[in-house]
Amino acid sequence: MTIKSKTLTLTLRSFATVVFLYILALYKDLFFTYWWFDIPMHFLGGFSVALASVYLIYIHNQTRMPTDRGIFFTAILSALLVGALWEIFEYVTKISFTIGDYRLDTIKDLFIDIYGAIVAYIYFKRQYKFKND
Repeated sequence: MTIKSKTLTLTLRSFATVVFLYILALYKDLFFTYWWFDIPMHFLGGFSVALASVYLIYIHNQTRMPTDRGIFFTAILSALLVGALWEIFEYVTKISFTIGDYRLDTIKDLFIDIYGAIVAYIYFKRQYKFKND
């Protein structure tokens, strides 16, 4: 199995895990039962989005050699964008599972999305050779 196909497999599995856990959490009320359950969900979400973004933009396309900085910013910004859109969706549809200050919870969630993106960046840095900036 090539590195490219391993990355695609990891990306698809991480998305499948997020979807499965989210459906399970809704069905079993895990967001209400365990206050911390959204933490691994946001981490996995940030990781998955960063993996998919970097893979689609740089690895699958292969039209240009990405830089280390480009990979880092793509991972972080894609996770932040999707995380922010998710938070807006939760707020607008009133499906937030927050007990307490919604703003602080949103900031925490976005930071956890970033942590997931950083782990995805580290994965790419170890698997692929990129140009240094």
